[in-house]
Amino acid sequence: MRASRGEVLDEFLPHLSRLNLAFKRSWVAEAWTFAAPFAQPIVTVDYPDHIPQFQTPIRNLWVGRMYQGYPHDRGPDYAIALAKRLAKRIGV
Repeated sequence: MRASRGEVLDEFLPHLSRLNLAFKRSWVAEAWTFAAPFAQPIVTVDYPDHIPQFQTPIRNLWVGRMYQGYPHDRGPDYAIALAKRLAKRIGV
Protein backbone atom coordinates (compact mmCIF):
# COMPACT_ATOMS: atom_id res chain seq x y z
CA MET A 1 0.00 0.00 0.00
CA ARG A 2 3.01 2.26 0.17
CA ALA A 3 4.44 1.43 -3.25
CA SER A 4 4.42 4.20 -5.81
CA ARG A 5 2.69 3.79 -9.16
CA GLY A 6 6.11 3.30 -10.78
CA GLU A 7 7.05 0.59 -8.28
CA VAL A 8 3.79 -1.25 -8.93
CA LEU A 9 4.32 -1.05 -12.69
CA ASP A 10 7.93 -2.23 -12.32
CA GLU A 11 6.67 -5.24 -10.38
CA PHE A 12 3.80 -6.28 -12.65
CA LEU A 13 4.53 -5.18 -16.21
CA PRO A 14 7.41 -7.59 -16.87
CA HIS A 15 4.98 -10.47 -16.36
CA LEU A 16 2.75 -9.29 -19.19
CA SER A 17 5.44 -10.27 -21.67
CA ARG A 18 4.91 -13.85 -20.50
CA LEU A 19 1.33 -13.57 -21.80
CA ASN A 20 2.26 -11.65 -24.94
CA LEU A 21 5.87 -11.91 -26.09
CA ALA A 22 5.49 -8.73 -28.12
CA PHE A 23 4.36 -6.66 -25.10
CA LYS A 24 6.16 -3.37 -24.64
CA ARG A 25 5.97 -1.09 -21.63
CA SER A 26 5.33 1.81 -24.02
CA TRP A 27 1.89 0.32 -24.70
CA VAL A 28 0.79 1.48 -21.24
CA ALA A 29 -0.62 4.95 -21.88
CA GLU A 30 -1.87 5.57 -18.35
CA ALA A 31 -1.87 3.84 -14.98
CA TRP A 32 -3.49 4.51 -11.63
CA THR A 33 -3.11 3.05 -8.20
CA PHE A 34 -5.49 3.25 -5.29
CA ALA A 35 -4.84 2.20 -1.75
CA ALA A 36 -7.30 2.34 1.10
CA PRO A 37 -6.44 1.00 4.53
CA PHE A 38 -10.10 0.11 5.06
CA ALA A 39 -11.41 -1.51 1.88
CA GLN A 40 -14.14 -3.69 3.34
CA PRO A 41 -17.47 -3.06 1.59
CA ILE A 42 -20.25 -1.57 3.66
CA VAL A 43 -23.27 -3.83 3.44
CA THR A 44 -26.60 -2.13 4.07
CA VAL A 45 -29.95 -3.81 4.67
CA ASP A 46 -30.97 -3.24 1.04
CA TYR A 47 -27.57 -4.22 -0.38
CA PRO A 48 -28.91 -7.23 -2.36
CA ASP A 49 -31.30 -4.89 -4.21
CA HIS A 50 -28.34 -2.94 -5.66
CA ILE A 51 -26.17 -5.80 -6.92
CA PRO A 52 -25.95 -5.56 -10.73
CA GLN A 53 -26.66 -8.54 -12.95
CA PHE A 54 -23.84 -10.38 -14.70
CA GLN A 55 -25.24 -9.51 -18.11
CA THR A 56 -24.86 -5.89 -19.17
CA PRO A 57 -26.97 -3.91 -21.64
CA ILE A 58 -24.15 -4.43 -24.17
CA ARG A 59 -24.65 -7.56 -26.26
CA ASN A 60 -22.32 -10.41 -25.21
CA LEU A 61 -20.68 -8.34 -22.46
CA TRP A 62 -20.85 -10.01 -19.07
CA VAL A 63 -19.20 -8.63 -15.94
CA GLY A 64 -18.34 -10.35 -12.69
CA ARG A 65 -17.45 -8.14 -9.74
CA MET A 66 -16.48 -9.07 -6.22
CA TYR A 67 -19.53 -7.43 -4.67
CA GLN A 68 -21.69 -9.83 -6.67
CA GLY A 69 -20.39 -12.53 -4.34
CA TYR A 70 -22.74 -11.33 -1.60
CA PRO A 71 -23.30 -12.55 1.09
CA HIS A 72 -19.71 -13.74 1.13
CA ASP A 73 -16.75 -11.58 1.96
CA ARG A 74 -13.94 -10.93 -0.50
CA GLY A 75 -11.48 -13.76 -0.94
CA PRO A 76 -9.92 -15.94 -3.62
CA ASP A 77 -12.25 -18.85 -2.91
CA TYR A 78 -15.31 -16.62 -3.30
CA ALA A 79 -13.87 -15.09 -6.48
CA ILE A 80 -13.52 -18.58 -7.95
CA ALA A 81 -17.08 -19.46 -6.95
CA LEU A 82 -18.29 -16.21 -8.54
CA ALA A 83 -16.39 -16.99 -11.76
CA LYS A 84 -17.95 -20.45 -11.87
CA ARG A 85 -21.45 -18.97 -11.43
CA LEU A 86 -20.78 -16.48 -14.22
CA ALA A 87 -19.37 -19.16 -16.54
CA LYS A 88 -22.46 -21.29 -15.93
CA ARG A 89 -24.74 -18.35 -16.79
CA ILE A 90 -22.80 -17.67 -19.99
CA GLY A 91 -22.87 -21.37 -20.85
CA VAL A 92 -19.15 -22.03 -20.76
